[in-house]
Amino acid sequence: MFHSNRDDDGQFSRRGFLRGVGGVTVAAGLASFLTPDSLLAQEAAPAGGLRFVHLTDIHLMPRRNSDAGLAACLDYVAKLNPQPQFIVAGGDQCDNLRAEDIASGKARLERFRSIWNDHTNLPTYYCLGNHDPVGWTNRDVPRDDPQYGKQLMMDVLGMDRRFYAFGNGGWRFIVLDDVQKTDSGFKGEFVEEQLDFLRSELRQHPDEPTIIICHIPPISAEEYLGGKIRAGDTGWTVGYSRVTANPADLVAAMEGSSVKCVLSGHIHHVEHIETHGQTFICGGAVSGNWWQGSLRGCPEGFGIVDCLPDGTFRYKYQDFGWKAVAS
Repeated sequence: MFHSNRDDDGQFSRRGFLRGVGGVTVAAGLASFLTPDSLLAQEAAPAGGLRFVHLTDIHLMPRRNSDAGLAACLDYVAKLNPQPQFIVAGGDQCDNLRAEDIASGKARLERFRSIWNDHTNLPTYYCLGNHDPVGWTNRDVPRDDPQYGKQLMMDVLGMDRRFYAFGNGGWRFIVLDDVQKTDSGFKGEFVEEQLDFLRSELRQHPDEPTIIICHIPPISAEEYLGGKIRAGDTGWTVGYSRVTANPADLVAAMEGSSVKCVLSGHIHHVEHIETHGQTFICGGAVSGNWWQGSLRGCPEGFGIVDCLPDGTFRYKYQDFGWKAVAS
């Protein structure tokens, strides 16, 4: 499935990361990230390689200069050499559409699309985030409206399906929607329909190196360090709105496959975990601390992924030099 941004497919770069214990690597500190101009002089991927960029958690909003921030990020992407073949937008394209009605949600989405189309002509593949379903917390939005929830974003951005797969350069990419509505809000979960789809795709393409993209990370160490996983009298409390409820089901579905990486966002911090024979990367946010600067040392930025002909890949987190301003 191809999503144009117009109307009408593991080797690691260790720069920017600190080696942790237990097979966990967590990005830490502003100085550990690439400076805005440093990437342009770096060695390009070998001939035959594939490059794409992962822009997640943009959170376009009517304040904090987010319009200009998104434009600046896309303009920086346009300077990369070599240019990426496509963009993966990792979810939370807009901020808190859950509280908007259909009309206001559509206006913000059309603003997002306008900025996007004005600043890039790269093909874009969209993943849905927890901020993207219109009206989920707005009781005035009729639940039977055909554009309620995720459908409005799908319509405006030209998405045919919430989860899908595509190939490029000998690699396979599988986009999943792990944001599920609950009575009290939402949770991260890989539902059986999508796990079946994933297993089918992996069976059909057993020899193609594969990257899975979702919004909410299956697992996280940063959530402990960032205080979102809380210590109680008898142990830790982990919210399913922060990490997925069933990561073991995802790992079981990937077992014996050619999956090289699971790429996510949501927590606005860069993280690399290797466990159970799999690699999990969470990318930092284009919006950083929601356009107010860095979040616990992680600046506004995006991921650059070079998929190499030998089935390995390199990931770099790139600061695009944004300077936050007052709201």
